[in-house]
Amino acid sequence: MALKKSQPSLKSNGHLERQYARFNECYFSNELPKDVLVGWDETLHPKFWGLTYAWANEDGSPVMFGIALNPKLKEVKEYKDIVLIHEMSHVKLFPNNTHNKKFQEEMVRLAIAGAFSKVW
Repeated sequence: MALKKSQPSLKSNGHLERQYARFNECYFSNELPKDVLVGWDETLHPKFWGLTYAWANEDGSPVMFGIALNPKLKEVKEYKDIVLIHEMSHVKLFPNNTHNKKFQEEMVRLAIAGAFSKVW
């Protein structure tokens, strides 16, 4: 997760934001923020499938989150869903921004809930 203090430049995508809302309801009990920007990012480094941003106040508290997805994911819908849910987990666990034990436990919870059933 990247912590940013500048204004968001990520452009939202209506379809991805609807997917976010659906997954928020299905797998996160609507506990994630509703105003997260979700979009395709042509400038995302090729090694990243997705990246979560937190725009923060001076004290580090989040003002807004954004999820950027690599446009290569358009070719494989199932992987796009997995990456989106993965990035949503970063929003849930903020300010934890690593793939530590807490994050791994969240991935297991999601797997048990069926979030990855299409491909795993």
